[in-house]
Amino acid sequence: MDENVRPSSSSKSVEPQRAFPSRSKVSNMSKVSHKSRESHKPVAISPSSRSVEHQGHSSHVTHHSTHHSTHPSNHHTSFEIEKNPRDKDSCCSHSKSIGATTSHQHTAPPRPQPPPRCLTEAAFFSTIILFMSVLMGLVNVSYNSLPKVPKNIKHDIPVFSEHYARFHLQNIVSFGPRPAGSMENDHNTALYIKKEVQKLVRLLGQEPVRTEVEITDGQGEFGLDFLGGFGSSYQGVVNTVVRLSSPHFHESDNSLLVNCHTDSAIGTVGASDDAVSCAIMLEIIRVIMALNKPLRSPIIFLFNGAEENILQGSHSFITNHRFAPQVKAFINLEAAGAGGKEIVFQTGPNNPGMAITWARSVPYPFGTVIAEDLFQSGFVKSDTDFRIFRDFGHIPGIDLAYMKNGYVYHTKYDNVSMISTGSIQRTGENMLEMVKALSSNVDSILHFPDKYKHGNVAFFDILGLTMIVIPAKLLFIFNWIIYFLQIGYFANRFYYSPSDVTQCCGVVHGMRLGYALTSMLLSSVCLFLAPLLVAFILIFSGNTMTFYSDWRIAVLLYLPLAVVGYIKCMRSLTKYFFPYSPGRAIDIIYKDAMITILTLLLICLTTKGIKSSVFLAIFVVPNFARRFFQFYVTKDQGSVLPPGLCSEHPILVKLIITLCINIVPLLIFLQNSHLLMEFFIPLTGRMGTEMPSDIIVSLLVSASLLPLMLVVSDSIHYVKSFRRCYKFFVRLTIVVVIAATYGHFVPYQVTDNQIAPMRLIAQHTHRTFYGIAGQVTVMDSGILVHCLDYRCMTTETNHLPLDQAQSIVCRKGLFCHWPWYVPLEKGIRRSRYIATDPPVSTDIKQHPLSVRLEHREVEVLSKNKTHTELMYRINLAIRGPSHVSLQIGPLQSRLTKSKLSKWSLDIDPNSVKRKSTIRHSSHEGYHFNKWYFVYRHNGCSYRPWRVQLEFHILSLSDKFTSSKSHPHYLGCTYPVVEVGVSAHYLPTNAHMCSTAQLNNVKDDLHDFIALTCFESIYENFIY
Repeated sequence: MDENVRPSSSSKSVEPQRAFPSRSKVSNMSKVSHKSRESHKPVAISPSSRSVEHQGHSSHVTHHSTHHSTHPSNHHTSFEIEKNPRDKDSCCSHSKSIGATTSHQHTAPPRPQPPPRCLTEAAFFSTIILFMSVLMGLVNVSYNSLPKVPKNIKHDIPVFSEHYARFHLQNIVSFGPRPAGSMENDHNTALYIKKEVQKLVRLLGQEPVRTEVEITDGQGEFGLDFLGGFGSSYQGVVNTVVRLSSPHFHESDNSLLVNCHTDSAIGTVGASDDAVSCAIMLEIIRVIMALNKPLRSPIIFLFNGAEENILQGSHSFITNHRFAPQVKAFINLEAAGAGGKEIVFQTGPNNPGMAITWARSVPYPFGTVIAEDLFQSGFVKSDTDFRIFRDFGHIPGIDLAYMKNGYVYHTKYDNVSMISTGSIQRTGENMLEMVKALSSNVDSILHFPDKYKHGNVAFFDILGLTMIVIPAKLLFIFNWIIYFLQIGYFANRFYYSPSDVTQCCGVVHGMRLGYALTSMLLSSVCLFLAPLLVAFILIFSGNTMTFYSDWRIAVLLYLPLAVVGYIKCMRSLTKYFFPYSPGRAIDIIYKDAMITILTLLLICLTTKGIKSSVFLAIFVVPNFARRFFQFYVTKDQGSVLPPGLCSEHPILVKLIITLCINIVPLLIFLQNSHLLMEFFIPLTGRMGTEMPSDIIVSLLVSASLLPLMLVVSDSIHYVKSFRRCYKFFVRLTIVVVIAATYGHFVPYQVTDNQIAPMRLIAQHTHRTFYGIAGQVTVMDSGILVHCLDYRCMTTETNHLPLDQAQSIVCRKGLFCHWPWYVPLEKGIRRSRYIATDPPVSTDIKQHPLSVRLEHREVEVLSKNKTHTELMYRINLAIRGPSHVSLQIGPLQSRLTKSKLSKWSLDIDPNSVKRKSTIRHSSHEGYHFNKWYFVYRHNGCSYRPWRVQLEFHILSLSDKFTSSKSHPHYLGCTYPVVEVGVSAHYLPTNAHMCSTAQLNNVKDDLHDFIALTCFESIYENFIY
């Protein structure tokens, strides 16, 4: 809407948008009387008129002196001001009165012109691709760089040697699979470690470092909220403990604990998980003894023998061992992959001392707080001994793990050859410097543990060159400072001063900011939705996980359409909201919108206490500083487009400057995105049958792209056209999707260059079900095969009976009536079952499962006409092999309610109760609300495990009473609880299963299938 504005002495000053006049305007304005210039401030030209002006229409400003002479009340200059049509309702109130005074003007308004576009899409994309390629090259070089391995190191030279560590690694894995409770783990490995330490004592002596070594066993019980919550009970857990000390030089007995685990997962030699960590610890012991320097604090090396038993070995040490009270800090060594760089992925709790020491001491830092936030959120279904030391020892520590090549984790492919040269050397040198810093410095966390108790930390490395550690409290304060600074900035932008006509009306700016925020948010939604469309196409066509063997395929599948979705949406919304605004004004308003979005997201994470907000702060700071400088120093409010600016080279320079300002945030974000892709893609192979991994990966790719798109949003409107970009990216996506659909991308493969196996768990089972009177109701035998990913249920295995077996879906029964080793019923709901003969093996014959009801007791607590309350107790004696699991499901019906109120375990039952995945019981008319799972380790003793269960029962019927004629149950029709007991027999050969039936399956399977096989006996009871 055009207006001819003539300021008069009786009217207030007008505050239109600020502009610099062109030369033609200057010549016209020179004709204005000197008196007029002195008595009135010059009136600015609107952005839209400027945009027309820069197209060559210099006649937008007209001097009407002759016309004004006929109106005595108006003796001053007027200028035509063209506004954005979408701002007409948000103009300042003063413009209405001015419009009334100028309604008689007859000058025809100029035709509005769209903002100029002067950047080619080739220049736009080539600049961004070149910039990001350089950053990606730096990230890739940093990620794959490993130190050189020194040679010819003698045993008395205090230098860490990968060769010595590999020697120990080879000897440990030569024992084969080492499940807890086996001779290979509890005897052979423990004895090897003890003898190697004793050999070092003979070679290097006991002075000035004294060495103690012992093999212990322990028992205990505890609860975990891991995997939905379950109890853990154990006896006969074997640990090997080595203590180095210099008693005459100690500042105190406060000790550092260094932990690894000697046991391996089922069916694997566990070279990376975790034999290599134990080998590194043995070599560190040698180096410390060879240094011939006294220690100011003792160092305890724990070779725990039952981590794969869900953290029982560490619990045995920290709750039972005589050295445990002396431990003031710990380092835990773990693995979720093989080789590469060890990553710091957990620190604390509430103590930054270990993270600070690591950042200052180690030569090759590598870690990110994103891993800590994800791991502790429970999204990753895994856990380490860090939890035990933190929750039961209440001591601070640091958690390290290998994560490269996670495909081999817990498979037969986790062997020595998968550990790259230099990987052990890198970890050893880092560990050695960390141990020396903690045990030798008098001001370390060991001597002053209370000095560092002031909260958690956010941490991240920059290309492995240095690690930044920021106290979480300081980070959150800094985030709030950013937030309030931005509030002040926008308050200044929105504030309208009638005395300053150079400022844009605050209401107008607020509306434009709202338009920009809407554009960026909707464009971000499009960025996420476009790849999701591809993911759903692949899911419904049965071609999921085509990216599994190579994360770069995921980038090809999801990134191009994400780019198209964002740019197309952004261009359309910009054209709708800002049809005639100058390019520079759009540029500035999108900068403000980006800062606003990032700051609001930053505050959301801050209020949740999420330390990963540090990465948003890193993005906000340089962009807000740039905008602050432009607004307050250069007075650039985005309402000016200097003549000649709209040409390709200056706009391209502006884009390059924007990217360079964000080089550090983009580099850090790209480094973390690369790390997450390397971790999550292999993780999708063991996430269970219920979660379509394509959805997660598409969202991950989109989230990795979003920061870059937000950064370049202020330059998108300068590009002349994106038609060729749209065509290329859409066609590329179609080609890649077609290639995925027709099987050109192989998700599973095992070759010399790539190992990405499909995981299967096969249990040769024999199940027996007993009725309420103790009679056998059902008995069957077969091979139960569990898939660990979303795709494998539809993948042909080359074993005909397995391929022809129908999928069985968990719909009723206690824990689906499956003999779970650990409770995975939430993630694995579909399996296959092949009927076979019962499993026969030496272990089953030597240690058969036996469940005996030793005692039953009923106590009536209260009774009236409406209900009866009873206490029902049962005592069970369970015999079996080293590994047993107990499932408990109190039964509910329309008339009865039962609840587990107490048991003989040293665990609060309420802390480990699980919401039942399946409500329907196999007993007609009854269902579950809660159920319980307990994992039991018997060690090599095979003593009976006695469990007492006590239930509180509420009956709404007076028929619920005990019957002398039926002493084994409460009446004939009122079951109280369903109990399932599983005995598990684990193999000690990585290349063979223990029964002929399992070996037949294993031999027929494709080479790309990694099979974990063992036998399970399952018995189910109704009491």
